[in-house]
Amino acid sequence: SERGLAFVIAHEIGHVVNRHHLRGLGFHLGLAIGAAFLGLDATGGITGSLLSDVIGRTHSRTAELEADAFAVQAMKRAYGSVDGAE
Repeated sequence: SERGLAFVIAHEIGHVVNRHHLRGLGFHLGLAIGAAFLGLDATGGITGSLLSDVIGRTHSRTAELEADAFAVQAMKRAYGSVDGAE
């Protein structure tokens, strides 16, 4: 439904607004730089594994709840309720 799609889009926007992607990237990038600095296999081993983890990283439960809260507020502003968002 339109409202279901609106909720999903608002949820994903909530991740961006709350900078969830940057938090994870910063943490994993720091680990990758540290590994490279220590001379650990920067061509694919540990560093490559960390970078692939960044790309495939999922959000924490807290991040998901924050994105849901953002989506609920967006739905209330746009539609007056969250009815039909499931």
